[in-house]
Amino acid sequence: MTAHFMDEYGMYHPDDHPPHWHWYLQQTSPPAHVRPEAMYVDEKSLVSDVIDEPAMFKVVDQVLGQPCTAPRGRLLTWTEMYVRSARVRFPDTMRSDTEDHLVVDDYDNKHRGVRVPLIEDDNAVWIEGPRYPFLASPISCRVLNHGMWGLDLQLQVSLSVWWHDETPGRTLLDDALRRLHCLGWQQTYP
Repeated sequence: MTAHFMDEYGMYHPDDHPPHWHWYLQQTSPPAHVRPEAMYVDEKSLVSDVIDEPAMFKVVDQVLGQPCTAPRGRLLTWTEMYVRSARVRFPDTMRSDTEDHLVVDDYDNKHRGVRVPLIEDDNAVWIEGPRYPFLASPISCRVLNHGMWGLDLQLQVSLSVWWHDETPGRTLLDDALRRLHCLGWQQTYP
């Protein structure tokens, strides 16, 4: 999460930020295969047993409650939230009864045949990441705060399970996007 001092129009200067402006929420004991890494050199780290909605709200409270003095006419606010580690539901219809993993190719890092374990939990099958050597999270999201201009949600889909039209994974992703549209979000980029 990144914080800045923002004016009433939602504008901020990149150098106009509080003393602690990069924050990183990490899990106390992440699974051995998950290798989360800080995004910025000067990140202030917060630790939680689980990374869930209450833990994320706690980070927001820490960011906005830090002792600092905002310049005249500006407010302390978060400007970016980036979720780079995620557990994503795997389509039930794509799972084989004999396989407990998915085999993927990581073209960006030149790894072929990477076995990604499937996790059974809550009567569903999940994939989580980032995972070594497959470094990307299956799906990551970034939210940008533009003040009075609104929020910008960006989703990055890293596995073809969710890319291809008319696949069970794409159906799950499209259903999630429809729920976001029902909540008032609008698509501005295909």
